[in-house]
Amino acid sequence: RKTSGTTMHRRYSTNDRMLRYKRLNCRLFTDTMYANEKKAKSTRGNTCAQVYASDFGFVYFVPMKAERDLAKSHKQLFKEFGAPEAFILDRAKAQIEGEAAKLCDLADVTIVELEKKVPQSNLAERYIQMLKNGIKDDLKESNSPLALWDYCGERRAQILISTVRDNFLSNGQPPNSIATGQPTDISNICEFGWYEVVKYRHEDQAFPLPTEKIGRCLGPAKNKGNMMSQMILTEGLQFLPIQTIQKLTPAERNDPVVREKIKILDEKIAKRFGDSTGKSNIVVEDVDEDDNERIPVENDSPKILDMDDFEDVDQYIGMEVCLP
Repeated sequence: RKTSGTTMHRRYSTNDRMLRYKRLNCRLFTDTMYANEKKAKSTRGNTCAQVYASDFGFVYFVPMKAERDLAKSHKQLFKEFGAPEAFILDRAKAQIEGEAAKLCDLADVTIVELEKKVPQSNLAERYIQMLKNGIKDDLKESNSPLALWDYCGERRAQILISTVRDNFLSNGQPPNSIATGQPTDISNICEFGWYEVVKYRHEDQAFPLPTEKIGRCLGPAKNKGNMMSQMILTEGLQFLPIQTIQKLTPAERNDPVVREKIKILDEKIAKRFGDSTGKSNIVVEDVDEDDNERIPVENDSPKILDMDDFEDVDQYIGMEVCLP
């Protein structure tokens, strides 16, 4: 509409996304990593994750229920860190079309498509493999359920960007500091290990019930509580952000009463969510959003080797096999 007149006119809405979001002075490689849907569907219903990576070591990990959540993943990155100059990605349909591509256009983020069947050119593939190896090691060493892989991935990615790595582009700084221009605080990730047994305070207990409980720590709580809040798997098998938590002392670890409580907690967790091998004594249930019917997910399927079970998988790409 013309604005030369003296009367007030209605103005059309304008796109302010390029001004609304912070900006990252770098380009990000991105790709989707997938989990085994039958044995490793997470407790939050996630089956995959979008990984963003830069050449100086910045990594961002966003769990997703399906590829259709890619636009939400981009928005989460834009809000927390900012919009990059460009996304460098492969020609997956979900990444170059639909809501995700429209959001990138509105936010003035260029989409750079890579050549087909050249996974080595996507730097995100390298960090996906690093994350997968780190997640599998954490789950195996702690014997924690496979269904917690998304919590573990978020914590592992935060460790990667908060520590200095052998990368000449980082100039001796953590990747998080390079991306944001702010000092990196590691207070919420250095205190507790993955799946560590901790004591937490339960405020809703009526007298004379004890307020101190035993739980498992799953890493920093994102957008919940304060900056030091940790996600705790409680005795009631709930995932709660809790601020008042404490490590167990050596004396408490050797206390027969505390050890019995830990044993009972681990048995309840294994019965409900399984262990690091995916084995479970009961059928895990999932809720379908369309009809609210409970659909059982089978956990007794035979183990099929996945692409991630092989080391140096890149050397197998494009190989020719001679069959008799």
